[in-house]
Amino acid sequence: MKTSEFENLQKNGNIEENDEEFEKRMKLSEEEIARRDAAAQILIEQEKHRLRMVEMEAEREAKRKQEEEEKKQADKEKKDRRRKLNKEENRLRESYKELPEDLMRVADGLIQRAAFMRITLEEYERDLEENGHVELFSQSPTTKPYERQRPVAQLYNTMNANYQKIIKQLAELVPPTPPPLKEPPKKDEFEQILERGNGK
Repeated sequence: MKTSEFENLQKNGNIEENDEEFEKRMKLSEEEIARRDAAAQILIEQEKHRLRMVEMEAEREAKRKQEEEEKKQADKEKKDRRRKLNKEENRLRESYKELPEDLMRVADGLIQRAAFMRITLEEYERDLEENGHVELFSQSPTTKPYERQRPVAQLYNTMNANYQKIIKQLAELVPPTPPPLKEPPKKDEFEQILERGNGK
């Protein structure tokens, strides 16, 4: 019961002015209500905090799993790239296996660079097929965007030219093969008769 209700009861004569016990009960009830409200508020805040902690833990776990997946994917891509590089190096070494040992030492560095460039060029080609050679570019949000060559296209062109040079260098290491010996043309009957006549 509120104090105003207590005053109303006093006016109506239901409570005597000196009823200290009633006032005490009313005061205790108000204090008890305030304590209960405070306790309930504390419980609500504790529950909110607990839910925030659960939510934060779930977010941390989701982030950890995502990072783990990204790391696995990156490791897989690295292994796949390394496998491709090894395969290309072996292919090139097989092509130049007939080189003398001293030339093979020179060729080995070129082979490694050529393999790296070829695998990288293939990756650039996939990117260019998917995303094109040009992109819209703007210096700032206020300027109108314009088309420009994508950086990967420039990298591709430069690396492709260098790759061609390395392949040419490798090809120049191979000693020229002499032309195959031609069999002398078969002599016809007339030439054979002439030879017999000359004593051959």
